[in-house]
Amino acid sequence: MLDSKFVRISLMWMVALGSVLSSRCRAQTNTDLSVAITELTDGSCDLFITETYIIDTSGPAPGTNSFQGALVAITNRGTNVPFQTVVQTGLLGIYVANFSPASNSLGETITLFDGHVSTNFFETLNPVFATQPQSRSVFVGSNVVLTAPAFHCTGYQWQKDGTNLTNNLNFTGVTNATLCTSNLTLDDAGTYTVIAEHPINPLSSLPATLSVFKPVLLSVAGDAPPGAVRILAGNADQSPFDAARVPNVQLYFTTDLTLDVADWAPVTNSFYLTNGVLECDLPTTGLSNGFWQVIEQP
Repeated sequence: MLDSKFVRISLMWMVALGSVLSSRCRAQTNTDLSVAITELTDGSCDLFITETYIIDTSGPAPGTNSFQGALVAITNRGTNVPFQTVVQTGLLGIYVANFSPASNSLGETITLFDGHVSTNFFETLNPVFATQPQSRSVFVGSNVVLTAPAFHCTGYQWQKDGTNLTNNLNFTGVTNATLCTSNLTLDDAGTYTVIAEHPINPLSSLPATLSVFKPVLLSVAGDAPPGAVRILAGNADQSPFDAARVPNVQLYFTTDLTLDVADWAPVTNSFYLTNGVLECDLPTTGLSNGFWQVIEQP
């Protein structure tokens, strides 16, 4: 039979040793993880992960993960996403990855794995425009297409001057990425935007200005001053030219009709308005036979 004093001493050592082991088991390395996403105009996302190691002698807080080292994997939709280690020290890890969610996805779950523990992060994806609608200047009766496709949205709504458009004889595709206009009138001029719809964060595009002008006819006056040629420009419907439009009118000249319009030479002489008609006097010195064109900008 064992001596009762020996048994008591042995039990005391065992209790003390168990207390030490328990304390050491609770001394673990926790990780504080932060995730940030930058959405790009091609629909992909840059994922930035910061992993901070924290030594906590009391063990991990309830509901948190206990990590054993640096990240070894990042997954999205069950597919491993290559990542780059930017910084990795004894207490800090910073990683960068790029992934491509579905174009209509409104949120993505990212799984981080260090070889022992996995952590899931759900990140909401907001709309991002691949392209913005572009301003246009056209004549009455023209057809124009405005387009602004976006990723991570549930639909579209085009607006003119802040008011929702509806499909009619002049506008189609008002709830699509592409708005088609036809047989434009002066009343259709204005500021156009499209809203990429989203249940949390809908996004409006940049504004596009649609300028609609009356067609302009050019002619040569017969009463030009001596040594000059006078170019006349006026509305094709014979209505008076609006004075506010004068600064936006530019005259171009070329002797080669095979050239693109962008390669025609601008005429530096300014137009002036007389009795509702634009006039521009040019010296005949050095002036050769050629072709003229007037372009009006917004």
